[in-house]
Amino acid sequence: MSMVLVCEMCGTQLGTFEPESLAMPLAGAMFGPLGPGFAPPFDPAATWEFLLCPMCHRRAMSWDMSAPDLLRPDRLLTTDGYWIVGRGLETPPPAPYVHNSEDLAREWEAVEAARAAVRQEPPAAQAQPATPAPVPAKAKRKGRR
Repeated sequence: MSMVLVCEMCGTQLGTFEPESLAMPLAGAMFGPLGPGFAPPFDPAATWEFLLCPMCHRRAMSWDMSAPDLLRPDRLLTTDGYWIVGRGLETPPPAPYVHNSEDLAREWEAVEAARAAVRQEPPAAQAQPATPAPVPAKAKRKGRR
């Protein structure tokens, strides 16, 4: 079963690989072309540090923003998800818990009532008498107003 390798940076489909033939450390010779007429995506002698995407010129794989050093050389992005060398497809994390309420209307009204209690209208401001605009001292000397 051949899998398609995808660049983690730009999303370009780069080439194919046989999951059974992958081993650490990765090398360019482990990856083949997308199909007839396509060139192999990497130099066969390249090590995993130099497996660069031909489109965006960045390292095409092994990025992991949650890892302390931001690298995971055993992880490849495929069209089916992340493939971990020696283990298979990475299982996605569990879905976040979503509150299940039997009566959403009652819950909504309770939240709105709590917001209304917090949101007190300030007392009406008393009207201030209008003050005339200040007249510059220079205008006073010339008799202007």
